[in-house]
Amino acid sequence: MTSVTESRLIIHSEPSTRFRQTPQMAKEEEQATGTSQPLLDEGNDTAPAEHDDTHAAEEGARLNIQQEIYTHPDRAVRWLISKGALRLGSFKVQDTTVRELLRSDEILTLGAASKDVDWQRLWSAILNADDIEEGARDKLVAEMEVEAFVVDVPLAAHADDAGILNPLIKRFHEGLCAQRIFASPAVRAVIMFKWNAWAKRLLYAEFAAYLIWLICFQAFTLLFQDEDVSQPLSKLFQQHPVREVFTIALLVVSTLGMAPFLYIEVCTVAEYGPLWLNAWNIMDVLTYAAQIAIAALYLGRIHLESNYFSVLVALQVLLLWIKVQYFARVLQPTSNPFMETLRSVIMQTKWFIFLLLLTVYGFAAAFYTLFRYDQGTDDFDTIWHSVLTMVGVMLGGADIKLFYGSHNAGVCIALLLVFIFAMSLVLLNCLIGIMADACSRVSNSDQSLFLFSRAQIIDELETVIPRSIRMRCPGWYPRYVHFLQVNKKSADPNLLDEMDPAADSEDGSSTSGITGTLMSYLTSAGGGGDKAKNDHSPAASTSAN
Repeated sequence: MTSVTESRLIIHSEPSTRFRQTPQMAKEEEQATGTSQPLLDEGNDTAPAEHDDTHAAEEGARLNIQQEIYTHPDRAVRWLISKGALRLGSFKVQDTTVRELLRSDEILTLGAASKDVDWQRLWSAILNADDIEEGARDKLVAEMEVEAFVVDVPLAAHADDAGILNPLIKRFHEGLCAQRIFASPAVRAVIMFKWNAWAKRLLYAEFAAYLIWLICFQAFTLLFQDEDVSQPLSKLFQQHPVREVFTIALLVVSTLGMAPFLYIEVCTVAEYGPLWLNAWNIMDVLTYAAQIAIAALYLGRIHLESNYFSVLVALQVLLLWIKVQYFARVLQPTSNPFMETLRSVIMQTKWFIFLLLLTVYGFAAAFYTLFRYDQGTDDFDTIWHSVLTMVGVMLGGADIKLFYGSHNAGVCIALLLVFIFAMSLVLLNCLIGIMADACSRVSNSDQSLFLFSRAQIIDELETVIPRSIRMRCPGWYPRYVHFLQVNKKSADPNLLDEMDPAADSEDGSSTSGITGTLMSYLTSAGGGGDKAKNDHSPAASTSAN
C-alpha cells in the first residue's frame, strides 16, 4: 500500500532562475542610470543562476542592498522587485494539501542559515505535517504545483539597519520609495516570516495590554458620571467607600497601563527622529497627555466642575476607541481600513469641501440679511445659526414654512430653490463621487497598505526589544528567508472558484501597476506563478541549517 507521503508528492527538479526584468523596466533602468548593466550585480545576469562557486563569488561582489536603500533607493527598489527573490524550483502536491494555503494567507515562509538547502525535503515535510481536511484522503484529488523561492538578500530579516524593513520604511516616510514595494515578493516574504515567527504574538500581547487600559478608563468614566465633583476625596470615601475605591483604582490602573505604550513611543521617536511624525503618533501623544492630565486633575480635585474637564474625558474616550483601529488594520486585511480610508478621503476632498463651505457661508449670509426683520426666528438670528441652518438644508432638512413667513418670502423661496439645486443636487453629489473615488483608491492598494502596516508594527516592536533578547532568539533573525507559493494556474479552476470567488482572472486583467508587474515576474520565472496565498502555521517559522 502506498503511503500518503509518497502519493502526495511528485518532485520536479528545475534549474534556479531569478525574477526577470521586463524589457520596459530594463529600458527605464538604462535611461535612469546611463548603463545597461544589471543593478547591484557584476556581470550579466541573463543566464539562470546556479548554486556554484561562480554564484558565490557574484554574491560577494554584490553591493550591500541595505546600504543601497539609503544611497540609491530607486536602484535598490528596482533590484528588490526584479531580483530580490531567487526561484529554487517547484514540485507538485495534491490540492488538498494546500487547500488551507489557498484559503488563508499568501505564502509559507521559513528561515535558514543558507539559501543552498534541501528545499524539496523541507517544504515536503512542512506540507505533509499540515492537517488534511476530514475525509480528504478518500476523495479523488488533483495535483497542484507549488514553487520554492529564497529572498536573495543576506540578513534581510534582521532588525534595524541590518535588515531591509527599517531602511525601506524610513525611505518611504521620506517620500523616496513607493508603498507598493512592500507587496513585492522578496519584501512580502520577509514581512510574513517576521510576523509569523514572533511579531504576531507580541502584537497580541500589546493589544491585550491596550484593552486593559481602554476598559479600565471606560469603567472609570461610567463611575465618575454621577460623582459629586464638589466634594473632596475624603468625604467621598466616607459616603461611598466601595465605589470611590473602584473609581480611583480604575484610574490608577489605566494610567499605569499607559506606561508600556509611552515607552514604545519614546523608543520610536529615538529611532525615527522627525520621521516619527504621523497621524497615529500625534493621536498617541494627545492620548498620553490627556490621560496624565485627567489623573492629575481628578486626584487633585482641580477644576472638576468646569466643562473643560468633561471635554477632556470625552476626548480621551474617543481617542482610545479610535486607537483600536491601529491594531485591527494589521490583524485582518480589509478592503477599506478605517483610518487610511478617512485620511485618503480628507486629502482628496479638502479643497472641494473648503469651497463648498464658502458657498454655504455665502448663502447663509444672504439669508441672514433677508431675515433681518424676522429676529424672532432662531434659525437666522445670528450668522452662525444661519450657517448651521443652511448646512441642514443642504443635507435634506429644509423647512419650507420657515421661508414662507419671511418679510421677503418671494426672494427667500427663489434663493432656497437655487441653493437646493446647486448644493444638494449638484455639488453634494460631486463630493460623494470624489469620496467614492478615494475609497476605491484605498481598496485598490489594500494589499500593499496591509503589508506596509504590518512592516511598521514589526519595526516598532523591534525598537523596544532589548538586544539581549534578540541574541537569545536566533530563529527570529535567520540569514536567509525561504518562501513557498502556489502556482494557481496549475490548479483546477473550479477549486479556485470554491476557495476565492473573487479571484483574479487568468489573464491577470484585474491587476494593475506594480502588482501586475510582479505577476509578470512570477509568470516568467515560474511558468505562470500567480497571486499566491500565505500560511500562519508554526512550521512557517521553522529554521533550517
